[in-house]
Amino acid sequence: MLLSYLLARCQEFFSLGAKRRGLLPGTGDRVPGRLRPVSRSVTACSAQASGERGQQRVPGVPPAQPAGRLDQAGIITGFRAVVDPRRVGLSIHAVVRLRTTHARITAALDHFATVPEIISLYRITGEDCFLIDIHAASAERLEALVDSIARFGPVTTSLVLRSYPPKPVTPAPPGCSAGVI
Repeated sequence: MLLSYLLARCQEFFSLGAKRRGLLPGTGDRVPGRLRPVSRSVTACSAQASGERGQQRVPGVPPAQPAGRLDQAGIITGFRAVVDPRRVGLSIHAVVRLRTTHARITAALDHFATVPEIISLYRITGEDCFLIDIHAASAERLEALVDSIARFGPVTTSLVLRSYPPKPVTPAPPGCSAGVI
């Protein structure tokens, strides 16, 4: 159910011209084999979310709903392809913290929206205001990016030595309340 829905969405993406654009040579309108292992974990997650096989249900999702309903319920919020930045020439990964004033937040956000190397942005509490994830092609480009961000306030830049896969979001086990480990 969810698996077939996800595979259909992936096939839709790949058949909408990815091959014509030369992005995925030889894939045509089929889902690449690399996406298939993901489908197994998505199927298990779907079964858990919909309450199949005695698993815990996600609140607000009736049992055995069609996969499209998980989209409508806001549980599945999107689909994406994950690109290896190194393979596209972005070999330097850095995290930049920015401390700014409230008066400059809107201007900073406008600037961040124009910088393609900024791949994620977090508004945070504490001394710093933003945590900015950057992938740059060279040290010179990273320097230019940091300088462009520094016009909004003091920055601290850290190079990322290694990234680890993100953990999937799963429903809390029965009997666990928020904040209890």
